[in-house]
Amino acid sequence: MWYISNTFVDYLSIAVYLISSIFFAINANKWEIYLNISTILLIISALVIFFIGTKIHLTKKTVANKTDGNFEKNINYYYKVPKKIIIVLFLFNCIATFFIYRRAMQIAVSYSTSSYMLANIRSALADSVSWGVGISIFRESMYAIGYTCLCVFMINCIPQFKLRVKKNLYILLPVLPMFVAMFFSTGRTGFIRAFVVVFAAGLLKYTYFYKVHIGKFVKIGGTVFVILLIVFVQLGKATGKSQIFAPFDMLSVYIGSSIGALNEYMKKPESFSTVFAGETLYGIRALLKMINSNIISTEVALPFTYVKGGYNTNVYTSLRRYINDFGILGMYIIQFFKGVLYGSWSYNLKKYKNIGLFFILYSYFIYDIFMQSIEENFLREFLTIAQIFILIVFVLVYNICIKPYKSSEKLF
Repeated sequence: MWYISNTFVDYLSIAVYLISSIFFAINANKWEIYLNISTILLIISALVIFFIGTKIHLTKKTVANKTDGNFEKNINYYYKVPKKIIIVLFLFNCIATFFIYRRAMQIAVSYSTSSYMLANIRSALADSVSWGVGISIFRESMYAIGYTCLCVFMINCIPQFKLRVKKNLYILLPVLPMFVAMFFSTGRTGFIRAFVVVFAAGLLKYTYFYKVHIGKFVKIGGTVFVILLIVFVQLGKATGKSQIFAPFDMLSVYIGSSIGALNEYMKKPESFSTVFAGETLYGIRALLKMINSNIISTEVALPFTYVKGGYNTNVYTSLRRYINDFGILGMYIIQFFKGVLYGSWSYNLKKYKNIGLFFILYSYFIYDIFMQSIEENFLREFLTIAQIFILIVFVLVYNICIKPYKSSEKLF
């Protein structure tokens, strides 16, 4: 019997690159992009380095107390969050959604270029129209609350999902206005991240009690992936992003074009940025610029690469940004330390059956692993103002609204 590893991030990293490669292979002839053997070896070697890193577990040495529930396999930890707390969080998210909706309508009216309201909002945001500081604060706070509630819901329901789902549904109440606000923001990454949080939190909690057979991992992951595809296509239609291309073509470009774009970039690597780490650490540069105005700002988006058939893509997998800013050796070093980080993180969570703040943050940040075959998120989000703020909200929401209501029980 084959089971996934204790950390499971190694399997995820391979799976996402495999999916992107399949979409690319289906369209390679149509796009007239043919992978060089050097690109194939580059991707495989990067995954091998990441895999090796996940096997190195940094952990503190402790002496386990035999009476400590953390070391008893049959102890299940969960949160008995009062409904009044959930209602308060729900009301906050409703207020945030209202202000986001109002701002979205203002943007749509002032930037009317299409019959699709959401398409107008998307075009305005692409042209550097801002949500405003106040709306951004509301939005990031709402996301932290929503993702926390999704995590707590999965913590409470796993490992006996069918028996526990009904009595824990109320925890999802704050998630509903968050989804509405995400819809008006016209982006799809928020929805994708929500699914990732649910998948990661549920799978991680399940491994606290059982080994996960590779077949079950593929089945669950495949189900989540299909749901994501459906949501992705429908949101694309609603926001006007999918009016020109067929759904499969759109999915192919989004999921698989990054492999082809990386191949084209590696033929003649050209730096898009003229400053050190300009394609990755722009969050740190933005913070430094607040102190010293002479610091040069850098752009988040990369230049587009034309794909035959009328498509353009500006995603190159996570590897392009690492190679551009730090060279191939630097890319391998980053891949290794990312493997150590995520491998050690999940290993320690499982070892101590942790369901606390670090569990929630892990489920949030593992989005980087899910997206690495498409785009880089690990360093791009590092120390950005938005990330710092959302981390603060995560800490406040967890410590004030969730942590005081931790409970435990024996399962068997």
